[in-house]
Amino acid sequence: MTSDISQWVAALDVVQGLDVDVVVPGHGPGDHEEVPADAARPCLLDWLSAVASAVASGWSREETISRVSFSERYPVDIGQGYMMDHIQTLNAASLWDKLTAPAAGGGL
Repeated sequence: MTSDISQWVAALDVVQGLDVDVVVPGHGPGDHEEVPADAARPCLLDWLSAVASAVASGWSREETISRVSFSERYPVDIGQGYMMDHIQTLNAASLWDKLTAPAAGGGL
C-alpha cells in the first residue's frame, strides 16, 4: 500500500530465481511452481499503470482514489474484505503521491 514497487518487483525476481522446491510465503500457496511473484507482479504493475494513466490524464489525487480500483480483479485474502476500501484508498493515494512527487524526492 505504501511500498516501493520497483523494490517489490526486484525482490520478486530474487525469490523466483531461488533454487528451492518449497517457498513458505506469508500468504497463499507455497509450491515453487506458483511463487507468489506470479500473482503479485501483474497486480503491482497493473496498479502502477492505472495510477500513472490517471496522473497523465490530469486526475486529482481524490479523483484517482475514487476511480482507480482493482477490488474485483485482485480481491483481498479471505476474512479481510472489511479492509478492501482502505487498501484501495492507500494503494491509489500512495502511488499518486509517488508519481507526482518532485523528481529529487520521488521514486517508485
